[in-house]
Amino acid sequence: MIHDNTDRRGLRYLVVVVVVLTAFAPATATAVPSPPHEVFGTVTDQNGDAVSDATVTVTGPDGNSYTATTGADGYYELSVPAEEQESGDELTVSVEEQSDTTSFSSGASEEFDFSVQADTDDDTDVPSGGGGGGSVGGAGDDDTGEGMTVSDSISGTNATISVDGESLSAVGFTSQTNLSATVSITERTGPSVEGPANRTFATGADIEFVLGESDGIETIRIGVKQSRLDELGVTADQLSIYHLNETAGEWAELDTTVVRQNDNRVVLEAPPDGFSEYAVFATDPGQTDPPETPTPGTPTDTATPTDTATPVDDDQPTDGESTDGGPTATTDGSGPGFTAAVALLALVAAALLAVRRDD
Repeated sequence: MIHDNTDRRGLRYLVVVVVVLTAFAPATATAVPSPPHEVFGTVTDQNGDAVSDATVTVTGPDGNSYTATTGADGYYELSVPAEEQESGDELTVSVEEQSDTTSFSSGASEEFDFSVQADTDDDTDVPSGGGGGGSVGGAGDDDTGEGMTVSDSISGTNATISVDGESLSAVGFTSQTNLSATVSITERTGPSVEGPANRTFATGADIEFVLGESDGIETIRIGVKQSRLDELGVTADQLSIYHLNETAGEWAELDTTVVRQNDNRVVLEAPPDGFSEYAVFATDPGQTDPPETPTPGTPTDTATPTDTATPVDDDQPTDGESTDGGPTATTDGSGPGFTAAVALLALVAAALLAVRRDD
């Protein structure tokens, strides 16, 4: 009888340990998004001249399509999201009667150049807007700070409108759902409101959804011509996208990422903050933000630290950061995982000790 009671007590202790283990089980880590498959290239006519306003479409096996419009130089670029494709899926890249195929591969970047038959009746001396019937304004007006205006239709979940202005190359959108809208984009040759301190205006765009909705758009992409950056003497890592809060008359800096860079342009990406005036500002070369002035009477910290910091290898991820930029577990023996493990070991030890005492 005593032996039976001992077994029951031991079983109860084990049940408690199992419950605690379940409670302390780590949550599943959030998956790091996979990079898209980039497609770019140029479209020319039978004479080798650039073809502007040509719509390039990439179609996946599930019917999803992604479009981009060529600029005055015939150049286009677009991204196929990894979330909507599987590795090895066949992609068809097409423009007018020409097409080519490739297999989807996350992080790949491929060039597809096409030659199409130009319409000889077109007035090639007059620039046109996008596929939605765009209009082009002046090359820039010092009084208004406005350059050319392009109106174009967008569709799919990843769309790009080529602008090919003085400094603005293109504007693009990625969306959670298929877009179907007409967008008007006016290049800004100067900000309508004075920019932030120690920042130089690089380019800008007034963005208006003329038809359709902008709901579901996750990111906005702004392409800046490399010639503009060379003119300013700045590099891609000095650039940030800002959105103008028209009510407050202030610029709000957005979380900006450089997603693409080549000899022609730099493409920046950020989450949208409504659609009106956007601008790209660069940190002034050779300038930094002024340091904070210490409060009078506040002593500065001159004490010698007691702990010597271990140098960090720039090529190695720090705690909480994986090699691909995603989260990972800490390895220094601290943090929630280590604390939970200590608690669990203590509970198991207590359970075993209680069983032995009952014996």
